[in-house]
Amino acid sequence: MAHQPEFKPSDTIAEFGKSIRHKFMENPEPFYMGAGVVVLIIIAAVIGLMQLQNTREDFRQDKDEAIILYHRALTSSQSEDVSQYIKNLQYARETINNFISKYPARKQTVFMRLYSTMLEYELAVAQGNNADIQHAQESFRQFVEKYPNHILTPRAAFNIGQTYEQLGNMRAARSNYQYVQEQYTDSSLIAEAGFNIGVTYEAEMNYHAAMLSYKKVIDNYDDSPWKIEAQKRLALLTYRYGNIPEPVVKSAAGTIQTRIQ
Repeated sequence: MAHQPEFKPSDTIAEFGKSIRHKFMENPEPFYMGAGVVVLIIIAAVIGLMQLQNTREDFRQDKDEAIILYHRALTSSQSEDVSQYIKNLQYARETINNFISKYPARKQTVFMRLYSTMLEYELAVAQGNNADIQHAQESFRQFVEKYPNHILTPRAAFNIGQTYEQLGNMRAARSNYQYVQEQYTDSSLIAEAGFNIGVTYEAEMNYHAAMLSYKKVIDNYDDSPWKIEAQKRLALLTYRYGNIPEPVVKSAAGTIQTRIQ
């Protein structure tokens, strides 16, 4: 192996240069090899920088596309074409989930997961609005199971009850509303769930149980707009079937406008 010259205290730059030329003339191969290695390192560094730049550009484009599709999907009109709205939601969610898989460690991925969850919920709502009740019910159920602590989970659980109502299964709907009342005690949906329990009893012609349910809403949820709705229902049922104390009838007398047909 050829000896590589080293600086010594007595060396001058000129002497060192002369030594290098002398060694190169004796055995130029190590110098060519060293130069080749340097060139390869430079090429690899350039390629790495280009790839990094491309990766950053891909990330930026993927992020922008995901965000644009998210907002476009949520703002597209449901009234014109619900089927197209559902397709927009599905495509946006698929794009966002691809972003999450591609960039799992990026800080923006945290927000993308939130976007994906929102789209999942909205997709279930859209399915329900499109009369695809079975799929909507299953989508809401999956949402509740996957995101037990999400802010929309009480609403998703409540919506399961509504799908049962639409399918005509009043007992299952009522059970689900009771679950909402028991499980989400801090939710603003508790009063509405209580009101809907009364509605399910009415649908089964169990008017006494319905009146008791409405009375419970009136007595326990003073600040809820569902108290007024319960008063309307209770007043009308009292007018038809009686058996409710007179003070309750008087308190509701001025608000009978009819949610019952």
